[in-house]
Amino acid sequence: MRHLDAIRLCCLLLGACWLCGCLPLPDQESEEKNPLILDARAKKSAYNFQGAVASLEKALEANPRLALAHWELGLIFCQHLSDPAGAIYHFNKLLKLQPGWRHAETARQKIRDCQVEIAKSVPLGPQLPAFQQQFDRMVSRVHDTDKELNQLRVTNQTLHMYVQQLRAENAQLREALRTASAASAASALPATTAASGALIAAAQPHPPSETQQSNRAASGPDPARSAPVSPRPNAAVNPSSDERRPLVSTSSAPAVPAPRSYLQYTVRRGETMSTIARRYGLPLRTLLSANPNVNPNRLNVGQVIRIPAT
Repeated sequence: MRHLDAIRLCCLLLGACWLCGCLPLPDQESEEKNPLILDARAKKSAYNFQGAVASLEKALEANPRLALAHWELGLIFCQHLSDPAGAIYHFNKLLKLQPGWRHAETARQKIRDCQVEIAKSVPLGPQLPAFQQQFDRMVSRVHDTDKELNQLRVTNQTLHMYVQQLRAENAQLREALRTASAASAASALPATTAASGALIAAAQPHPPSETQQSNRAASGPDPARSAPVSPRPNAAVNPSSDERRPLVSTSSAPAVPAPRSYLQYTVRRGETMSTIARRYGLPLRTLLSANPNVNPNRLNVGQVIRIPAT
């Protein structure tokens, strides 16, 4: 009887230790060789996550202190079954059983990640209709603003292209203006040379024209050249002498003025009658009298005026 009582007492002590968790923890090698854990890993590799969970739960029913079983269940709930609460439970059980386990830090990080996922799924609170309407209006305004910004971007690109085209056309017009100015300067150079030659020719003395010679022949010899010089200015002259010669010719005809020569000049941009007169060294009155039909206050570019040659 005493022997039976001792056996019963030992059994009761072992049961109490089992229930209170005082039994020694299984080592890592025994956990890795647990057939239920091996079966769960095989099912997990075959994407049979529910079957793996069932095998791991059976392993925990046989031995609730299997840390590896809690680890595998936490990974399945976190990564494959989207059950962050179940994952947190098994990771916490793992840390309580073995705080210094080889994957303890990873289990803590997984707990924080699962807590964030749970916080995302919790609603902020009941939404009032007025708040919802205001929120919808703000969202609509944001969309309208985005559309306006897109339209402004398109308009800006179009204006930028138009400005580039205008710059190209402006450059072409400037080049054409330079070419035209060079051509006009080249064409004006021969005219200026001809005008200078005409001025030089007008400044040189030239023989009298045929009209002047005929007038001189009709009027007789020049009295200043044909009048004899008296050796004695007080000597008397015989009025009856046939050799008397008049001092002044009374039959001389009026002299005909020689025709005046002119140069043709084309008015340029910015020129006036005063500047043209100064260029050719002429008085302004002489230039105006040579062009009586020209209004000096309304000179036009390209207008032709006359320049006196002398």
